[in-house]
Amino acid sequence: FQNLSKFCPRLRVLKLRMNTTIEDIDCGDKGGNDSEQLYLPHLEHIDIRECPLLRHVSMRSPVLTTVEVRGCNHMQSLKVSSPVLSTLCVAWLYSLEKLTLDCPLLVSLDVSGCYKLSEKGMQLNCPSLQSSGIVKDKQKDTNEV
Repeated sequence: FQNLSKFCPRLRVLKLRMNTTIEDIDCGDKGGNDSEQLYLPHLEHIDIRECPLLRHVSMRSPVLTTVEVRGCNHMQSLKVSSPVLSTLCVAWLYSLEKLTLDCPLLVSLDVSGCYKLSEKGMQLNCPSLQSSGIVKDKQKDTNEV
């Protein structure tokens, strides 16, 4: 996974599904000395789903517009910094306790099913986000089996 920076330097969309090995993701907007940090300066969209060991995600990108993280049951913290991010969905992260956002253009935030996340655990620097843009819980579709 760490070789993405090397082999896909112009990656714009990253979808990660059902990965059972990744525990932490650190994606920065600048190259650094930390070999564990991914440098994906063109990343615009990231979609992570059903990664059972994933615990911590930190993303910084000047072009990141959409982040979706769903069903990663052991995720404890998520940190996102992007001047152009407008949509963030972190639904059904049962263990999420800390959400740190520095996203001045964020207008939509979905934290449905993040039962451990409290206001105390949220650090939001999102001046464009109105309370009406925050979805806390959605009722499950009664047609689901």
